[in-house]
Amino acid sequence: MCQAALFHTIEIPIEEFNGQLSYGKIRATGEEEWYTGPPRNNWVWVKMARQRQRFHEPAHETLQGHLPYQLFRVFKLQIPSHVLYLAFVLVTKPFHGGLPNTISSMVKVVPVSGENAYSVLAAGHICGAAHLITEVPSASKETNSGWIVNSHIDLTIWNTIYYVMEKELNEALTGGGKRLRQCK
Repeated sequence: MCQAALFHTIEIPIEEFNGQLSYGKIRATGEEEWYTGPPRNNWVWVKMARQRQRFHEPAHETLQGHLPYQLFRVFKLQIPSHVLYLAFVLVTKPFHGGLPNTISSMVKVVPVSGENAYSVLAAGHICGAAHLITEVPSASKETNSGWIVNSHIDLTIWNTIYYVMEKELNEALTGGGKRLRQCK
């Protein structure tokens, strides 16, 4: 017999600047309202395997093997002799090979299209809360084509995800001597 349970919140450990751990809540309501407001589906960092996935390019080293995914559902699946904690997510991939924008130093991600736009993964691969900035404001009539990953939100995120040696970053941005066009 198989049993399932649905969760709307998970807690993620966050290291504070003084070195102590606290826990942040990440919401995943799917299409359901969050109290009396709109649905709330937060962004999370997912630790990726280093090998090529079938639906997107491998994460650029700037993201240190992580990608931001939008969390829609968290559920527990209990089957005989196993308990699985799973997450249903919107999948993203790095834009322009994951190279940071030369002005903002931030990476852009875009949604994966087609049958691989959503995925179910082990909830244990979620390693933190991500902060993404919508490229097109929601008040606009235009459709959003991607998100800017806010690497400046706190020191922990910067050090974990975005720390790149200055020489390596300059080489990546200049293409080994040839200047690359700025990402837009």
